[in-house]
Amino acid sequence: MSKSAEKPPILTLLSIAAQREKESMVVALRARGFDKIGPPEMRLVGELKVRGPSSIQALADATGTTKQFCAREVKKLEAKGYVSLEPSPDDKRVTLVVLGPAGRRFTAAAHDVKVEHDASIARRLGAANARALRQLLEELVASNERAAK
Repeated sequence: MSKSAEKPPILTLLSIAAQREKESMVVALRARGFDKIGPPEMRLVGELKVRGPSSIQALADATGTTKQFCAREVKKLEAKGYVSLEPSPDDKRVTLVVLGPAGRRFTAAAHDVKVEHDASIARRLGAANARALRQLLEELVASNERAAK
């Protein structure tokens, strides 16, 4: 088989598909009025929805970024009402980042967009293929988690 006829590695295909789907999701969120929040900020707000109130260091660890990056993004999000900062009830030296009203509206809209996106994928691939894709991706995530232990 010639080099030009080789199939791309699975990771390349996953990356391309994920990037395109994320871009489509950002477009859909912007169409719903969330045009003042960028993808890095979206990721932090989404992580807060999953984790609940978190320190900046915990957010950095969860997103694979630096504490400095998170602090800068959190400052932007706070100014826009997506998050607020509160002292930790367990340790007054720690400040927690908490979803604010705009953050809660955003995460609700993001959930709706994800559900719509799943339906779009099912239409494009067919329901059986979409179910198979979900199952394979769930297995891949689980195997990665097992390997990380």
